[in-house]
Amino acid sequence: MRSTTGHIIFPKKMKYKDLVPVYRDLYMKFLKETEQVEEEEDRNHMLVRLNLLDLEKNRKPEGHNRNCRTKMVFPITDGSNIQFYIKGNSRSSEITKVTECISKLLNDNDIDHKVEWDQLRFLQRR
Repeated sequence: MRSTTGHIIFPKKMKYKDLVPVYRDLYMKFLKETEQVEEEEDRNHMLVRLNLLDLEKNRKPEGHNRNCRTKMVFPITDGSNIQFYIKGNSRSSEITKVTECISKLLNDNDIDHKVEWDQLRFLQRR
């Protein structure tokens, strides 16, 4: 299956701070699977730590929204379910693979969620 975006959507009861125990592994899994691990290990740890600071305060983290080919984005929501999505520059099987790997990590850590594909409205018009 080829997708432009893979969405991880959590139940309404989930709070950002509930992701703290698994976030470091989740973020590093994303970087490894997308081959975006920085050579300087300190930079990876700094990016994880900045996200964790937001999560610990129950705030929306940045994710990995840098100038790169694959992003992990926590969108601004209207108070509905917490979610994030993996987005590539084009429709590819890599987005599917990365999303499924992250979903497996969440399942292995007993974190309830669902996966949806290609749900960004502004991309669906094209």
